[in-house]
Amino acid sequence: MNGEFSILIVDDTPDMIDTLGEILKMYLIRAVTSGEKALKLAFGEKQPDLILLDIVMPGISGFEVCRILKDHPKTKNIPVIFITAIDKGQDEVKGFQYGAVDYITKPFSPATVLARVQTHLELKRHHDHLEELVKERTNQLIHADRLATLGSMTASVAHEIRNPLSAILSNIQIIYKRLTENYPKNQLAAKKCNTTLDTIKAYVEERDLITSFKSISASAERMDRILHNMLTFSRKSEPKLEPNNLEDLLEKAIELLTDDRAFVKETNFNDIVIHREYCASMPKISCEPSRMEQVFLNILKNGTQAMADYKRKNKEKPQFTLRLKKQDAYVLVEIEDNGPGMNKTTQKRIFEPFFTTKSIKKGTGLGLSICETIIKENHNGSLFVESNIGKGTKFTIKLPMI
Repeated sequence: MNGEFSILIVDDTPDMIDTLGEILKMYLIRAVTSGEKALKLAFGEKQPDLILLDIVMPGISGFEVCRILKDHPKTKNIPVIFITAIDKGQDEVKGFQYGAVDYITKPFSPATVLARVQTHLELKRHHDHLEELVKERTNQLIHADRLATLGSMTASVAHEIRNPLSAILSNIQIIYKRLTENYPKNQLAAKKCNTTLDTIKAYVEERDLITSFKSISASAERMDRILHNMLTFSRKSEPKLEPNNLEDLLEKAIELLTDDRAFVKETNFNDIVIHREYCASMPKISCEPSRMEQVFLNILKNGTQAMADYKRKNKEKPQFTLRLKKQDAYVLVEIEDNGPGMNKTTQKRIFEPFFTTKSIKKGTGLGLSICETIIKENHNGSLFVESNIGKGTKFTIKLPMI
């Protein structure tokens, strides 16, 4: 445990450095003989956990070194203990005013040095732990605030979008029927235009417009489901859970992507190799199918876009590996790609609302945040990401069994 801490000894007397180094040999020790060198190490990448600092030294004094350390946000939390032969009194007060945590007066006993160092390292451990807890809680509050803002925004946007979306759905159905159905009015209109309904039908079939109609309808219906889900999130309503086969939902998500002609054309989705590693006799999971399907769809879509944008140096074919397996009282769903991967910073922020690595035209930064909400809040599960640059990304969904 002690080896985890590093101590910087600053003294212009080599014998004193050797003495202190022997007393504190259970720690990682670094030593310098001037204030200038001490500051250079303290502001470096590997900062010490505690500094033992002589007061009287050539050049910069220990007091000045302490003042500089405490005035800078990068080093202000490093505890400083003065090692000095100066009598206590005003100088001791001065040291505390500069921010020192303790004094050790020469000559000293090894037990005194060790006890005081251990005390202040333990205090620093607790201080650092509390800072981490505060930081984590602050991030949770920020995340909750963003989600609350997102809920308000999505409710407003969803209401505004659903009306024109309904018009798109109804009108595409009208257009389809007027071009393909043998209604008297359709026949009469064709006759007025000096053609026949059969000729119009032939043109529709020749240009494969029926596939386009179906694609538009499927996309609009999917948008309507997503908007419905967003409205549900904003209202904080309980999801309607029912037993479902996750394999079926995964395959449905793939089918939806395959039916999206614009997406397939943009990303070459049909060229992606999909490996399936499904455990036999998988139990059904209590979930809301449309929401779970949305999670799968979003992760697959993100992975597809990442692989489409990534020019693989080794010409390796893009691929997904889909896994379903049991782990104790849980089911794991793994969706892994062999795309460009993500750095550590991106992985930490990937589920934040509004965070995106895509261009403005391609991403809003909401998809994975909504996915995390669906899994955690609506299905009592967990969503994780693992990624390595150049090796791909794996999303793991952990869901409790029924």
